[in-house]
Amino acid sequence: MAATALLCGTDQRGQERLQEVLPSCGVQTVWLSKELETACELAERCQPDLILLEVLQLQAALGRFNQMRTCCPAPLILLGGEQELGLLQNYADQVDGLLLTPLPVVRTAAVVQLALISAGYAAGLRLALQETRIALKERKQIEQAKGLVMLSEGLSEEQAYRRMRSQAMGRRISMARLAEEILRQGGVIAGRPGWP
Repeated sequence: MAATALLCGTDQRGQERLQEVLPSCGVQTVWLSKELETACELAERCQPDLILLEVLQLQAALGRFNQMRTCCPAPLILLGGEQELGLLQNYADQVDGLLLTPLPVVRTAAVVQLALISAGYAAGLRLALQETRIALKERKQIEQAKGLVMLSEGLSEEQAYRRMRSQAMGRRISMARLAEEILRQGGVIAGRPGWP
């Protein structure tokens, strides 16, 4: 569970209420920010375990929001009232959770705890999806590079793969990096022009 959290927004009452509730959800430290620019700097420097952000902050600084998502992989929960429901839905695919404010008077800790659990789960899925996309991209590049080596050297698929694997191991680089180099330089094997 999140030990540290970054809370960004201008709703002072909402921030105070969350500060009261977050410790009962396992959050030991809460950093506060009223502006997304400052929150982005805090997120990059402190790497919180959780980010809670008022949706209205996004309208003014969407570029900063994208920067925050890039520099800090923490689960992100957007906060907003019913009047901002449309805005919340616009960002639903970029965040890990949505929490309607003002928080309910009763069972506030349970509502926040559920949002934290849901956001953690969604963040894990987002990370797994990102890693899968990278792995698929690398696999595709390796296959393309292998095809170039086969064509340029007249090798079978297995021979081309072995030659690439041998090159990668000898140079102590990944197959993906070698494939990038082969694709960039046209696929000619070691000792010949164009081979990395």
